[in-house]
Amino acid sequence: MKIGILITDVVREELISEHGDYPDMFEDLMAGVDGSIEFTRFYVQNKIPDSVDCDGYLITGSRHSVYEDLSWIKELVNFIKHVLASRRKIIGVCFGHQLMAHYFGGLVEKSVKGWAVGVHKSNLVARQSWMDKADFREDVSLLSSHQDQVVRLPEEATLYATNEFCPIAGFVVGDQVLTIQGHPEFDKEYARALLHLRKDILGESVFEAGLASLKRTTDQQVLARWFMNFLQNPAEDFRSNKRLGRYFSQAEKVIQEEGRVYELIRKATEKIEKLGRKTFGDTWDEVGLVVEMIKCWAQGDYQDISKKSVIMMIAAIIYFVAPLDAVPDFLFGWGYLDDLAVLRLVFGQIKVEMEKFKDWKQQR
Repeated sequence: MKIGILITDVVREELISEHGDYPDMFEDLMAGVDGSIEFTRFYVQNKIPDSVDCDGYLITGSRHSVYEDLSWIKELVNFIKHVLASRRKIIGVCFGHQLMAHYFGGLVEKSVKGWAVGVHKSNLVARQSWMDKADFREDVSLLSSHQDQVVRLPEEATLYATNEFCPIAGFVVGDQVLTIQGHPEFDKEYARALLHLRKDILGESVFEAGLASLKRTTDQQVLARWFMNFLQNPAEDFRSNKRLGRYFSQAEKVIQEEGRVYELIRKATEKIEKLGRKTFGDTWDEVGLVVEMIKCWAQGDYQDISKKSVIMMIAAIIYFVAPLDAVPDFLFGWGYLDDLAVLRLVFGQIKVEMEKFKDWKQQR
């Protein structure tokens, strides 16, 4: 397995000789689980990878904030689109956790509580398939070092870890994205050295509490196993999705007949207009863009799109207009939310295709 480490910062110069750099820490962590992993390092502040050629990617911590107006952060976000579109997996740690929340529409802010340092215990609130089956633990303890934190969970995300200082301490998005705010790659000696370097910034009480917390046990190897389990489980083939699977064969037939595509577009447009902008919220523009993209494709005006993406979009639209969805529309609006969940799932897979179509429209 080949893992790309997207390195978003470097360890302070006075600590690097003794403790190593961030990629060293992650490689040592994962080697304790599987020594055969091949790592490729990408210092993304200098250069973003040219292509998606790793089996999965890990985004490190950073002193920077995801909301800073920095060109390399924008370029990294664009690369993430390509990684997800290629069905590769992403693990985000600290800054990486926050960046993935930012990418999916969550909110990251500097915490009013100040610095989180030392050992923090997070409660596990949603068991995941990649967690150790024989270990029914209720919490994990990790070293922390951050001021920024995720304060609003993305709609597409599922929270699995929370603690009092940082309520959104870990989340997943489908089977492609796994994040954690804490630092499984840190050891206590590095954390201790970092605390001493930041003593004046932290203040006496935060420094002393952080130092005292280092007596507690931590669960680095638990997270290493979880990371490995997550990476080794292949991302779900969209066709095997329980909600959409039965619509793929219908979509493949529909694209063979131009008239059926136009009829589908008409029905989708009618339903969209009936529901209105308020129902769709922040997905309104995306829904309109996808319907327009299918229409332009059917007319032959736009062909720069893969057949797989066309089938995926049409399958989702068939689901959207079907009279019997997974949740009926008449149940107090919950059916509409179910439709939107399916559409968001598709949008997450075709972000790159959507951006390309948007650029094409602007250049016409």
